[in-house]
Amino acid sequence: RCVNGDVVICMRREYDERNTFLTVLVHEMVHQYQWHTDKRMTHGKTFYEWVQRVKTATGLPLNEYIDD
Repeated sequence: RCVNGDVVICMRREYDERNTFLTVLVHEMVHQYQWHTDKRMTHGKTFYEWVQRVKTATGLPLNEYIDD
């Protein structure tokens, strides 16, 4: 979410699994990139353009929703 022009990314304090934490972090970092480049954070085309990049670089899935 955006507060006074700043992006605030919220995550839980604890995660049961390391991969869940990393998946959430990568998901939110894609939103940060979206905000930095075009001031919009969505699960649209620019979000899904990152799916293969993230999978190749980290092996993690990039989905709109994260099963936890």
